[in-house]
Amino acid sequence: MTKTSSLSEIDALLQRLEAQEAEIQHLKAMIEPARNGHERPERAVRSRRDMLKMAGAAVLGAAGASAMQVIPAQAANGGPLLIGSNNTGTATTYLITTGADSFYSQAATTGIGVLGVTLGPGPLGVGVRAFANADNAIGIQGMGVNPGCVGGAFTGVRAPINLVPAGSAGPPTTGAHSLGDLWADSSGIVWACLTAGTPGVFAPLQPGGANITHFVKVMNKQYNLSGNDGKTWVDMDATNLVLTITPLFNAQAVISINTDLWTANGGFNQDLGIFISGGIFGTGTIVAWKESGGPGTFSPNAAFVETTQPMIAGTAYTIKARWKCNQPEGAATIFAGAGPLPVGSAGGGVAGQISPTRLAVRLVADVPMPAVLTIPANNPSAVPPSSLPVGPDGRNA
Repeated sequence: MTKTSSLSEIDALLQRLEAQEAEIQHLKAMIEPARNGHERPERAVRSRRDMLKMAGAAVLGAAGASAMQVIPAQAANGGPLLIGSNNTGTATTYLITTGADSFYSQAATTGIGVLGVTLGPGPLGVGVRAFANADNAIGIQGMGVNPGCVGGAFTGVRAPINLVPAGSAGPPTTGAHSLGDLWADSSGIVWACLTAGTPGVFAPLQPGGANITHFVKVMNKQYNLSGNDGKTWVDMDATNLVLTITPLFNAQAVISINTDLWTANGGFNQDLGIFISGGIFGTGTIVAWKESGGPGTFSPNAAFVETTQPMIAGTAYTIKARWKCNQPEGAATIFAGAGPLPVGSAGGGVAGQISPTRLAVRLVADVPMPAVLTIPANNPSAVPPSSLPVGPDGRNA
């Protein structure tokens, strides 16, 4: 190889080196932000003439060939991981250890230990993904070890965090669980483990919100009922004192009715009941009731009925306030709602307003197939009628 041909070859290689270095500097300028308000200075690029002067005839052999090798600015598939540089690849990088932690990262001052960023669409675009593949193993663990530290902080435009729902409703029924475990079921209800075990004891985190867990109808109106046969329950207000509920989750429904009941005719008491239809209640039934009244007339009594009944997610239920007289009324009349409130009443209230009749339901999250919460059934035959007190109308009270 002549000196002229060697210099020509070196010149060609230097041209390639110069082009690659220029491209690297351009890429760095695109991906590295400006610091302290100034652009990063580009490294000076030597001219080919300067490089040729430095080469000399004595380094045209192996030393010259070694000088032509270009060190990459970033690692790629099959290359080493470069600290302090941008590393790219098109395949997954695995780090498998047989000892303790596979990877440890610490920001010595104010940085972030591990930062995961994804530019791809979900669910395949994931910044950091961890797997736990053994009993009691942990995929990702965050620890705040000093005062003021937190184990994890999450933000998100869609949501800060997402618990992937299980395939069925209710808490887990198998496997060992620890105190503090959280479980999202197929209805979106989050369950917390309160007692460790297999499967442990879980309780739902109670959701809330008007027309989600709390339903109310209130009427400031006076109602009257006459001609009732003493057996037939009728709607107190078929339009306004009615709730139609389709629970978003399995629940126990705490249902209540309260109103002021009274009579214009002595001896005719008032029965107040809660009616439900839908689901296991079919076309409807009275699930709870109270009797109110006494020998006096025009003497309102604050009556209150409450019951707890099971409801299944996605099933529509209709709940109504119903009432009747305790015996055939004939020409007698019973009433609901007292008042009106006199003008100038101390302490507030709306003058001229009738006392409210309220129908309310509160849903408490429960297991997949909630059951009726009962005490031993009331069995009238177990109590001889002769031992029951007799009311003024001659009936057993």
